Amino acid sequence: MLDNIYTNSDSNAIEQSNSHSIIDSNSSLEKILYKLSGEINVEAMKHDVRGFYDKYKTHNYVAILNFIIDLECKGRDVDSNIANIVKNIDDIVKMSNNSPFNNIDEDVVMKEKLYEIKDFILLEQLRMQQVRDLKVSVNSFSKAIESIESKADNIKKEIEESKKSYITILGIFSAVVLAFVGGLTFSTSVLANMHMVSIYRLIFVICFISLFFGNILYALFNFLRTTISNDNKDNFIVIIFNAIIVSIMILDILVYLFFVRAVFKF
Repeated sequence: MLDNIYTNSDSNAIEQSNSHSIIDSNSSLEKILYKLSGEINVEAMKHDVRGFYDKYKTHNYVAILNFIIDLECKGRDVDSNIANIVKNIDDIVKMSNNSPFNNIDEDVVMKEKLYEIKDFILLEQLRMQQVRDLKVSVNSFSKAIESIESKADNIKKEIEESKKSYITILGIFSAVVLAFVGGLTFSTSVLANMHMVSIYRLIFVICFISLFFGNILYALFNFLRTTISNDNKDNFIVIIFNAIIVSIMILDILVYLFFVRAVFKF
């Protein structure tokens, strides 16, 4: 029983120790990466890197990824910082190769670890570039889709307006046909009995028919013109036409009254 308690206690202590060690390792690695992303003293930086691997033996890729994400979140130029890291790693490795007083085993391990960091960062940079390109493509497709949807809506509106225009035009032509047919029928019935009425009444009726159907036809055609071209200009022809017809009707009434009075006096 006591052995189990001691065993569990030791296991928890080891787990906590490992957890703290990982946190410390990640923190130290991020500090090193931040230094590598700027201008460095190669000799001092080599000493810091070697001290890190002497203490922690390896690095955590999650810490490297967190460092890159943190660069992007802070609005820093990720590509420029990565280029600096790659250059500084190459300078450290080159310095280790040229140093005649180096510890071969430690330098080999350090160079391997630095190249691992370099490869991982370059791969992550490539992945981020692919993500950026994908976002650009998605945004481009989204704008294209929005443009197509906008054009589709405009086409739908144009179709609806065309339907209304066609219906309006058909209605106007139907009204024109009915007006012509009605006018001809009425005129025929009036003119068929022209021998039974006086010339004054006949002229007055003809003028009235002309005035009535002329204005109806003008109103229909003017509405059609306004619908098609939005042209709402005044037409003086119909005004002159109405003035002439009304003048003839007034003159006809005056002549008729004068004739009646003359006959009555006679």
